[in-house]
Amino acid sequence: MRNVMLAICIALFSTGSVADHLSQEKLASLAETLEVSYQVQSNFETSDCARYSLGECFSAELTITFEQPISTHWQLIFSHLSPIAGVDAEHFTVEHVNGDLHRLRINQDMIAGQTITGTLYIPFWHASRSDVVPNMYVTAKGLEAVLVSSTAAVVDPSTGVNYASHAGHWNSADQFKRGPNDVLPIANAEWLYTHYQRIVQPDQADIAHPDSPRIIPQPLSSVFTGQRVTLPNGITLEDEVSARGLGAAKAFMKQAQLTLSDNGLRLQFQSTSLPSGHYRLSIEQDRIVIHSGDNVGSDYALLSLVQLYDSETATLPIGQIEDGPAYEYRGMHLDIARNFPGKQAIFDVVNEMYRGKLNKLHLHFADDEGWRVAIPELPELTEIGGFRCADESQCLQPQLGAGPSRDTSVNGFLSQQDYIELLQYAASRHVEVIPSFDMPGHSRAAIMSMQARYDAHQHNAETDYVDLRLTDSADTTEYSSIQYYNDNTMNPCIERSYAFVDTVLDSLIDTHHRAGVTLKTFHMGADETAGAWVESPACRKAFERELSQKDVHDILGLFVRRVYLMTQDKGLTLAGWSDGMSTVPAEQRSDNMLVTFWQTLASGGDQTAQDWVESPAKIVYAFPDVLYFDFPYANHPLEPGYYWASKNTDTFKVFQFTPEALSVHRWLWKNRMGHPFETPENPSAVSTGKQATTAPHGIQGQLWSEVVRTPESLGYMVYPRLYALAERAWHKPAWTDAAQQITAETAADKLSAVTSAQRSAWRNFAAQVVRYHLPQLEQLGINFRLPPPGVFKTPEGVQVNSLYPDLIIEYQRAKSTWQPVKATTTLETGDKFRTRLPDSTRVSAVSCLSSAHGRC
Repeated sequence: MRNVMLAICIALFSTGSVADHLSQEKLASLAETLEVSYQVQSNFETSDCARYSLGECFSAELTITFEQPISTHWQLIFSHLSPIAGVDAEHFTVEHVNGDLHRLRINQDMIAGQTITGTLYIPFWHASRSDVVPNMYVTAKGLEAVLVSSTAAVVDPSTGVNYASHAGHWNSADQFKRGPNDVLPIANAEWLYTHYQRIVQPDQADIAHPDSPRIIPQPLSSVFTGQRVTLPNGITLEDEVSARGLGAAKAFMKQAQLTLSDNGLRLQFQSTSLPSGHYRLSIEQDRIVIHSGDNVGSDYALLSLVQLYDSETATLPIGQIEDGPAYEYRGMHLDIARNFPGKQAIFDVVNEMYRGKLNKLHLHFADDEGWRVAIPELPELTEIGGFRCADESQCLQPQLGAGPSRDTSVNGFLSQQDYIELLQYAASRHVEVIPSFDMPGHSRAAIMSMQARYDAHQHNAETDYVDLRLTDSADTTEYSSIQYYNDNTMNPCIERSYAFVDTVLDSLIDTHHRAGVTLKTFHMGADETAGAWVESPACRKAFERELSQKDVHDILGLFVRRVYLMTQDKGLTLAGWSDGMSTVPAEQRSDNMLVTFWQTLASGGDQTAQDWVESPAKIVYAFPDVLYFDFPYANHPLEPGYYWASKNTDTFKVFQFTPEALSVHRWLWKNRMGHPFETPENPSAVSTGKQATTAPHGIQGQLWSEVVRTPESLGYMVYPRLYALAERAWHKPAWTDAAQQITAETAADKLSAVTSAQRSAWRNFAAQVVRYHLPQLEQLGINFRLPPPGVFKTPEGVQVNSLYPDLIIEYQRAKSTWQPVKATTTLETGDKFRTRLPDSTRVSAVSCLSSAHGRC
């Protein structure tokens, strides 16, 4: 009998039976061979949504294939941007853990070759490939977690952007639209052609002549004679410049091949009483003269000079420029908390900001998913908070597809020395770094780090240890944040929270002092607080009563006002997002407050902004509809980015933005679903006739990094939109006065004057982007986006066009080599098309007529 049983066991094992014991080798083999695919089925779900008590929801099919037998003693961990609410599956269950993290368990042993599927039901929609998050991993008790190879991120060769390899396709309307209410046209090849045709009309011939050149940002005024001066030996600096210094402009001069020598055209600097950053630039036959009141103006004049220089002919146009900024605050927000892009990418952004005369870097160091700068007094903030991995005793949870290992590119932080170098690098380019640490919401990285600090020190007898835990352990409030965390909010009613803030502030002040760069502004975030305090005994004690969700606003206000007093005592300006700063009563708002205003224009932000503009506080416009650069350039499933406020923010849209005529945008743009701003479904956006026409303190572009995992992805999302931001932050557009006169009654008659002026100005702007800015990026090895061409079939044949003048349009027939489209080229409907930067290998995504969504 024993021999019979032994024979049966041997037979079972030899034919692929499942072993109970799971070794590290077996787990690694599973991760290597497991095939996972995720396919959105429909964003138009209705009846099944109701089954799971959901409003808008979508369905997706998850398919898993096993190449080897495996027991049930393992789990699949993965990120999914919205919590999975329902699962129809025979072989597995899915549990939401926290944030975007989910856990999948199979409920029976699998055999080799077995495929299992399940339908998932999730709130909202997945209408873009970037909604699918890479880097699932498998884990088992006592074993090291291993990344599932079939879900790793891969790179799109035409864009340089990475995406999840297990993401499916988006070929039908119910996949790439967000529901029946989504009427925003898909940006296929035909739509792009029509869109470009409206912007760059073929009969226009007003691109700036070489003798009347265009620079970015556009100066206040410029006059050129049509003549040019040759610089065979470059330029020679006169003695006065040694006192002023050239700053970082020398590097741009070298990059543009504008050489410095002892026998070149004389360059003189002359002091005058111009405001900071203003300058006058005169280019004459025998000299160049720069008038300015400070080094900032001198450097900005040199940046303009570099753009005017033609390296092919070694000449400059003869003429004059008078220039100065429209707004004091010209900013770019960079989120390095969600995913850390690395030190060089941050420095690159600063350098390009300088090129565009932007002067404020709002650097978002801390959020739920990471703390990215070292605070020597609290090393746990980066030892724990600087990393995401599977082992939560060593790091944060691996949200946003970070994967199981600490050693991945999205992890990391700036050391003290890194930050000092960044401060000095930015200061040499006249860029103020504004450190940002989101609190009291979006604070999970700080909370977990301080809890780890407490756990490590609570049994030690250290006399210098101070408990800085950021939550009330007796708080039983159940909540879910906007990103679905249940443990990400600091408690405003305990003194430890303020001791923590005080420690961070003092450390930052000291670091800035050691860098020789004074800390001026501290950004506290204060947005999207989940209200985790209504059951907190500490808050009940502070307010001396029972609390409800209606009290969240007041509790947040308590925190904002306390931090404001702390920053005042330290000589700092306090900055915050507008929803948090709105908790400060109107009579307490001051010019020592900086408010980053981020209500959408489509929801009435043009009118709400006026309240802030009229207050003593300094308001900076950050409208998501146009100034969020983590949103897609176009409504296409292969264009990466979040899209909760806009799914079509191309560079022309940023260029159109008119800060001092906000209401004009309701006639220029549609809302996120493609409807007019004023709709019965969106009554808050119906115009009351009130709009902000007073100049704000400034404007700011934003890059949030939830789906930006690499420096290449960062470059794609930021450039060239950054240059349109620079244009609008520096130069008040000529169409502003006309735009301010437009009302619902006059729009039909007067809007065409505005759009005509925008189109005319765009052609010269875009030509300069192609001539100067994009080649400079390529020379520096920085990724950027080229717009794919538009393609349209007419009775006369196939036509193509481009958003940017001077880009080369190429076509490919069958599998032949790519060829430039010429006036004599006869194109066919089966051809593929792309744009290419002249004298470069950089190309766009490929357009075609044969695909449902216009990409090949």
